[in-house]
Amino acid sequence: FHTVIFPSTLLGTNQPYTLLHHISTTEYLNYESGKFSKSRGTGVFGNDARDSGIPASVWRYYLLSNRPEANDSIFTWDDFAAKVNSELLANFGNFINRTVKFCSMKMEGRLGEFTLEQADHDFINKVNEQLREYTECMEAVKLRAGVKSVMSISALGNQYLQDCRLDNKLLQSNPERCQTVIAVAINLCYLLSAISEPFLPSTSDDICKILH
Repeated sequence: FHTVIFPSTLLGTNQPYTLLHHISTTEYLNYESGKFSKSRGTGVFGNDARDSGIPASVWRYYLLSNRPEANDSIFTWDDFAAKVNSELLANFGNFINRTVKFCSMKMEGRLGEFTLEQADHDFINKVNEQLREYTECMEAVKLRAGVKSVMSISALGNQYLQDCRLDNKLLQSNPERCQTVIAVAINLCYLLSAISEPFLPSTSDDICKILH
């Protein structure tokens, strides 16, 4: 249907529809030590995910980061918790929260004039390298690798804040440098909101609302 009938239907309308150009297929996602089975009640299904109280963005992140694109993959609760805590929260969430909180509480939520130093240019170049990789992954519908690129970019952001030692001491001793660091970090938050949107749409919207 998706490779022959539907594209033929689009062609038959003589309308300028976007035609199929890539088929995205996957292998199997297994559950713990066995297979998903609705009849046997083995696995996690839509109603289970809903009733768990876990936000949809968390489920989306884990399933996409564990997408069985080349080989079978396995859903385990331990891996689910580990990836969500160490990647989505401690990496992505930590960078956004630390940046926005500092800007809001220490700088009245405003950005002033700033001047980039060589370290900032080097950081931006690293981000752009990862961004090119992200774009290539998404064009090839390698969603699992795309998610990984997003996390790599937020990890660069966390390292940047560490290297620049963003804290109250920097704000007091060198406010101009602090202004530059927070400006670069805020811009990266905007970038992350954009590239995370295919995977975490509600989270992306929340980031934009906070930044506005």
